[in-house]
Amino acid sequence: MTAPPVPHQRRAVVVSEDELRRRVIADRTAEALASLRKQGVRLGRPRRCPDDVLRRVVAERAAGARLADICTRLNDDRVPTPGGSGRWYPSHLSRLLRTQDARLLGRTEARKTGTSLTRG
Repeated sequence: MTAPPVPHQRRAVVVSEDELRRRVIADRTAEALASLRKQGVRLGRPRRCPDDVLRRVVAERAAGARLADICTRLNDDRVPTPGGSGRWYPSHLSRLLRTQDARLLGRTEARKTGTSLTRG
């Protein structure tokens, strides 16, 4: 007959079971999100950038413009940032170009021009 596990051994078993449960939940969640993405479902919070600004940025980038040059033109035209600031920086555009909407629009532009939005 075996002795019942001592408390610290039992704790190790519980921790191990909890880790397994967390991994299973994480895997299920990742699979569900991947399935939704594949179906084209929009995930995350809504984009705050107006459509016309997004189209402009994606088109200029697809045409080969550098992020800094696009920022200069947006600032010269006094286009407000999605956050309401009056000054655009390359980091704003970099984030904007990584959104779902920009990637989808960018694929279309890239096909037209034969370029990529991910250049430096």
